Amino acid sequence: MKRLYGPEVIGAWERALHANVPSTPTDEDVTRMPEIAAVTAAVMNVGIGLRMRAITGEEIDVMLNPVVARAIAAGILKHGQEEGWLDGRGEVISPPLPLDH
Repeated sequence: MKRLYGPEVIGAWERALHANVPSTPTDEDVTRMPEIAAVTAAVMNVGIGLRMRAITGEEIDVMLNPVVARAIAAGILKHGQEEGWLDGRGEVISPPLPLDH
C-alpha cells in the first residue's frame, strides 16, 4: 500500500520536534500572549490546521504536522491533569486555590 509520507518523513518531524525546541514561556511572556477565545480545526491527512481567535478579535492560523499535533495533545492531557484543570477523563475542572491565597 502506498503511503502519503513514509518513516523517513515521520522521523524528520520527530527529530525537528526535539532539535528545534523554543524556550519555555515565562510568567512574564504569558502575560503578553494573546488569549484565545475560540478555535476551529481542519484535520487533514498531513496534519491539522488551526484557526484561533483571540479575545481581541485577532485570528491566528497555524499548521501542525502529525508529530507536533500528537505532542501537543499528549502534553495538554498530562500537564492539565498535573496542574489540576483537567480530571482523569480529560474534562475541564476548576483547580483549588494555592495555599497562599
